[in-house]
Amino acid sequence: MKILYISPDYPKPNKGSNIYTDLAVALINNNHKVKVVVAEEKKNIDCTKLFAERRLSVLRVKTGNLYEVGFIEKTITFLRVSYDLIKAIKNNYDKDKFDLILFSSESVNSVLESILI
Repeated sequence: MKILYISPDYPKPNKGSNIYTDLAVALINNNHKVKVVVAEEKKNIDCTKLFAERRLSVLRVKTGNLYEVGFIEKTITFLRVSYDLIKAIKNNYDKDKFDLILFSSESVNSVLESILI
């Protein structure tokens, strides 16, 4: 099965792993073809770029900053992140056909908390 996995947090291999990386690796181990898309703050990445990590393709999408920034920048980033991800997916995977799209949705409380803090 060809899977597009939109992950809220996908650490680089040298930064460890989490439940999101574990799921992607488990899917690969079960002979699925997985492509991961993850938002990266612009303070951590120069441009949107494809990487080969953990035996799969990871598209790290440059977005605005969400953490340790002012309320206005955080709000603008929050409102644009979906647009940035969709644009990057269309630019990089437009010809790909996926059998399944997986994504994780944060709870309303954590979204509000990330905006207000």
